[in-house]
Amino acid sequence: MSRKMLKFLRILLLSNCWIIANQAKRECSSSDFDEAMALGIRYTRMGNWQNAVPCLERAHRLKQDNTIAMIYLGETYLKSGRVKESIKVLELLQRLEPQKITGWLLLGSAKSRYGDNEGALIAYNAALAIEKENIAALVNGGTCLRDLGQPEA
Repeated sequence: MSRKMLKFLRILLLSNCWIIANQAKRECSSSDFDEAMALGIRYTRMGNWQNAVPCLERAHRLKQDNTIAMIYLGETYLKSGRVKESIKVLELLQRLEPQKITGWLLLGSAKSRYGDNEGALIAYNAALAIEKENIAALVNGGTCLRDLGQPEA
C-alpha cells in the first residue's frame, strides 16, 4: 500500500473517531441524569471509554453526590488513561461514602497506575478493613508491598 493511501486511511480513521466522540457529546449534552447514566453505562459495557466519558461527566455534574456516577466515571477515567482525573473523582467518592469497597479498590488501582504505591496500599488496606478477605485487595496490596520493597509484610 502506498504512503499516500496509508496517510489517507489514518486521516479517515481519525476523523471518524472525532465524529463518533462528538456524537456522544451531543447525545449526552442535553440529557437528564438518568439518560446520561444509561448512555454512559452502555458505552462502558461496550468498552467505549471515549464516548462514555462525556455522558458520565454530565451525569456527575447533574448529581454531584451520586456515588454510582462517581464509580462509573472514576473507572472510565482510569480505563481511558486519565488517571489524575480518576483519582480526583474516587477520592471524592471515598470522602462521601467510605464504606464503598469498590471505590477503594478503584482508587488503589488508580494510585498504583499513577506510581503512588503508598497511596494505593492505603486504599487496599481500607478495602480490607471493610472486607478482610477481599482477594483483589489482598493481591494488589501484596503487589504494592513488593514494589515498596516490603514483600514479607
